[in-house]
Amino acid sequence: MSDAGAPIETEKKNQTLPDPNPPNLLPSSSDLKENIKAYPKIIGYVFAVAPGMILFGFDGVIVSTLVAVPVFKEHYGDLFGTEYIIPAMWLSLWTAASPIGIMIGAMVAGWIQEKLGRRLSLIIGAVVGIVGIGTCFGSNYAGALQVMRGIFLLGKLIEGACTGMVACTTQTYASEIVPHVLHGAVFATFPAFILLGQLVAAGVLASQLQMETPRGYLTAIAVQWVFSLIVIALTMILPESPTWLVRQNRMESALASEQRLQKATIDCTQLINDIAATLEQEKLDTLHQRPATLFECFQGRNRWRTLIVIFGNILPQLFGLTLLGNASYFLQLLGLDAHRSISLLQVGIAIGLVANLIGIWTIGKFNSTMLMFSTLAASGILFLGISIAGFWYGVVPLWWTAVSFVLIIFIAGLGVWPASVLIASQASSLRLRGKTQAIGWLVQGLNTGVFSIVLPYIYNPDAGNARGKTAFLFVGLCFISVLLTWLYVPEMKGRSAANIDALFERGVPARKWGTYTVDGEAAAVEFQAKTSMSRESVVD
Repeated sequence: MSDAGAPIETEKKNQTLPDPNPPNLLPSSSDLKENIKAYPKIIGYVFAVAPGMILFGFDGVIVSTLVAVPVFKEHYGDLFGTEYIIPAMWLSLWTAASPIGIMIGAMVAGWIQEKLGRRLSLIIGAVVGIVGIGTCFGSNYAGALQVMRGIFLLGKLIEGACTGMVACTTQTYASEIVPHVLHGAVFATFPAFILLGQLVAAGVLASQLQMETPRGYLTAIAVQWVFSLIVIALTMILPESPTWLVRQNRMESALASEQRLQKATIDCTQLINDIAATLEQEKLDTLHQRPATLFECFQGRNRWRTLIVIFGNILPQLFGLTLLGNASYFLQLLGLDAHRSISLLQVGIAIGLVANLIGIWTIGKFNSTMLMFSTLAASGILFLGISIAGFWYGVVPLWWTAVSFVLIIFIAGLGVWPASVLIASQASSLRLRGKTQAIGWLVQGLNTGVFSIVLPYIYNPDAGNARGKTAFLFVGLCFISVLLTWLYVPEMKGRSAANIDALFERGVPARKWGTYTVDGEAAAVEFQAKTSMSRESVVD
């Protein structure tokens, strides 16, 4: 018996065979509004897991924003000339701690969500976050400066593990419950939720900026507890992923979970049978029907799929998100005062949030790969302008850099950022999805950690002092990303999981996916031949 479980009995037993491009069981339309109306419960549950991405965004910007707060720099920094700064070593360590924690959290989540389910993985991740936030909060009371810095570093590492677990599991869960007709729209909201978390963090700190006591930055740290508790509370009401339940052979539980996700008029039995059939086909496509392993993610066609997931996860760093996230501190190094730098950060985040909301429409309207080409190229050109401006000093280069940062986050929000989440969520097979997502988030954490460690040594005044010329790095990375997208990233928009499986198995080149049509009948016959001797009889 396969790990997908035996199908649930239906009136027509031949319906248990998968069609790589199956007919929609619910009304499907190119109109986003109609598709949202068709899946109201699923949309609601996606919003229920959104606080996890908000927490991810909050944590991602808290260090870069805290180090721009004068009282925090006074308590945790060193006097450099007439001003306090955070030493490059500690700035690098603090900024890198979160992505390193994300690496750890992602790998732990890859195991937990496969063994215990998506819901428990979210809850455990949020509990870890509560511990990490408490550690950062308590660092203020440690006494000795080096001890304070070390405890804050430990807290950021634990918080990173939390966000890695929560974000990785959230993406896996959403990719399994959201129908393919809504993939683009739903995953385009994830960067928006991340930016919302960043906006909340910047707003909280801006409101405390004039405070001359630790209360200002401690308030910003403590606010994260609220989001962790919200994640725990909302996860309690979530239905477990039907795909995970089918893999555990818990067919009745899977059916009950699917019924909570769909309207009462929908044939949920057929949906569960389709999931079971797709999982079984994926298992039969592997050598000797072995249990799923991390190593399998890099075998055969799965290697291409895993590399696409990795590429999607690291794209935000390649178009400069780590540098943009440190904009408030970076612009202070160019001469902007603390109040204006944080205000500008808020404006940039708000504009990015608007762009990502518009991105929900652009992802649905245009091909994701085309959006990636155009927005990566535009971002590269803007980074080139920042690099050239970096050879001069004064007000004009400062504001050229500031405005360019805002434009880059707006342009990325329209295309490459939401598209990167979409391709990372779609490319893996259902059978290996949890493990592949864990690998993707592991590499994302590693990549972010490298950038977080290296960048301060490039631009900080007590190290490389490169200032705006730092942007030359991202000019090259943006255009390299354009080339990699063209060569290796297929257009998966509007395709079901079974359809995507079929195209990868046939080795269709990335550039031909947009026009390639899968023969559903031939694929179903092929699957029937494969499984005729291995399937157990249909059970009640």
